[in-house]
Amino acid sequence: MEKMKVAGYDKKLHGGKEFWHVCTPGEMQSIIFRNREEYVFGMNIVALCAGIFRKCISIYTFQLMSNHVHFIIEGNEENTIGFFNEFKKRMSKYYALKGDSKLLENFSPSIFRINDVNYLRNSITYVNRNGYLVNRDYNPFSYPWGANKYFFNYSSSEKIRVGIGKIPIRLKRKIFHTHYNEFPENFYFTEDYISPECYVKIKSAMQLFRDAHQYFNLISRRVETFSEIARELGDKVICTDDEIYSAIYSLGIKKFEMPPKSLSPEQKMEIAKELHFNYNASNKQISRTLHLEMAILNELFPDS
Repeated sequence: MEKMKVAGYDKKLHGGKEFWHVCTPGEMQSIIFRNREEYVFGMNIVALCAGIFRKCISIYTFQLMSNHVHFIIEGNEENTIGFFNEFKKRMSKYYALKGDSKLLENFSPSIFRINDVNYLRNSITYVNRNGYLVNRDYNPFSYPWGANKYFFNYSSSEKIRVGIGKIPIRLKRKIFHTHYNEFPENFYFTEDYISPECYVKIKSAMQLFRDAHQYFNLISRRVETFSEIARELGDKVICTDDEIYSAIYSLGIKKFEMPPKSLSPEQKMEIAKELHFNYNASNKQISRTLHLEMAILNELFPDS
């Protein structure tokens, strides 16, 4: 595991709670979840591990991506790492049975302590927007492989629920690849996996935000904050054109005290560097948002 890094600076968390952002580096890992079956198994293993560790940790949100995962967890460091190791162990066993025993060789976590409420809010929204930014077929309420769709979405509760107690033991062993059978009574299936509503502290997580408006504002507009988190995690932030426009305006005011339309070519180039290195913007995206020639950008950033 990589060395722990401490995040957050201002308003301290109260009540002695410890929060962690646990993630795996996507750049070093090949595709983990290659089809719906593997995503479904991953979701059920998250639920299983949440059940096993229910007295030790609380999940505030999570998301499974094709080649990495994110968890926001409340609990001590030892139990947080224990939860992840249990998840990895069971996923590794699953892939070994499929003949992919080496698939998760680089699937190691980085764990970041979250020390203040503002950073906790931003970390939750960062995780919840990950899936739909990577795959534009989704929005924050439709990406199915995480807890994101339940936040301030009161129509999201599943109508079809099958309590885990109604599932025969043999079928549970087949679903979870384990003889473990001490699931909480409130666990239920929706479609083919345990609903995150059963084990994610969604209400507690939502209470960290002033209201739904603050959450929606963060998930759609705070591109600068997410870029900071992405750099800290070694993650790649993906920004929409609207977010890049917002960043350009913010950088123009901050650096040069003028809006984008008043920037000189030299000033635009300074902002282009910020967009390239800190916002993961492509040359095409920088060209159309800053109105710079592609030839200049290709010379400046040849691999973009």
